[in-house]
Parts: sequence; C-alpha cells; structure tokens
Amino acid sequence: MFFTMMSLTDGEKEFLENIYLQYSGRIYKFHYVKMQNAQDAECATMDTFVRIIQNADVLMGCSETEIARNINIYAMQVFLDAKRKQKRKENIESYSLDDTGEDEYNRKKEIADDCNLLNQLLHREFMDKLIEEIKKLDAKTQQIMLYKIQFDMRNKDIAEKMNMNQSTVNTIVNRLYKYFRIQMEDYINE
Repeated sequence: MFFTMMSLTDGEKEFLENIYLQYSGRIYKFHYVKMQNAQDAECATMDTFVRIIQNADVLMGCSETEIARNINIYAMQVFLDAKRKQKRKENIESYSLDDTGEDEYNRKKEIADDCNLLNQLLHREFMDKLIEEIKKLDAKTQQIMLYKIQFDMRNKDIAEKMNMNQSTVNTIVNRLYKYFRIQMEDYINE
C-alpha cells in the first residue's frame, strides 16, 4: 500500500488502508460518471485520497457517517477543482490564434466571452446566496468558516488560533458542511 512510504503511525496507516479499501471504488465511480474519462477519473481519485490523507487526523475522530460525508465533500471539491482547471484551459486555448484565421479567432472569442459571462453570473448568484447564508451565522461560526474555506486551515489549526477545543471545531465544521449542503443544494447540483 502507498501509505507505507509516508511517516504515519501504524494506527493512521491501518485507518487509511481501510478507508482506501472501503471507498476507492466508489470514489473512482463517482469521478468516472462525472468526467466520462478513465484517466481523469483515476487522477481525481488520487487527488481525493491526497485530501483524505491530509485530513486523516480529523477523519480518525469521526463516526462512519461523518467519514463518508467528508469523503463525499472531498471528492466533490476535487471534481469542481478539475472542472475549473479545464474551463480555464479551454478559455486560454480559445483565445489563441490558429491556422483558421481572424474570423475563427473572433468566433471562438465570442463563445468564450459568452461562457465566461454565464459562469460569472452563475458564480455571482452562488456567491450571493452563500454570503446571504453566512450572514445568518453567529460571529464565531463565521470566523471558523472563514479560516476553513478561505484560508484552507485544518480544524486543529483553527482550534489553536481561536483558543477552542478541536472537537468543538470539528462539530461546528461538520454542522456547517451539512447546513450549507442543504441550503446550497440547488446551486451545488447544477
């Protein structure tokens, strides 16, 4: 198993190996269905496991349900990151002049501009809804969310920074994920 090359405790290695055996097929299937490409699905599956490994300390303290939920979140985040990268690449490629000349370049530029405008509108609508939901939270929860999402901090680091118990931060973050998944369901499933 690839975990043996890392500096992990025996308990962490065993935990991660069990997670790999239990979830690797499901994660691959999720990415393959979304991406319709075996190679992209394999890369996304590995990226998902990188996130799982990075968050092993958090996952080890979670119930089976919370582990499954967090793994689903990591898989969705990896998928969305891959789609964003693909869109950026397509947009960059669409702006380059090719052998077809100026007319083709202008047509591609118009299509890219339309796509960018649509993406901006959808992103703006999503962000407006997200900000609206964030404003409903108390100040402490807003701060935790800021650290988690904007600064990509681990729960342990957030707990230290805010002088809180890590299990309290874990609970708040899990509740936030659940809350936002419900509140943003229409935007996430598009």
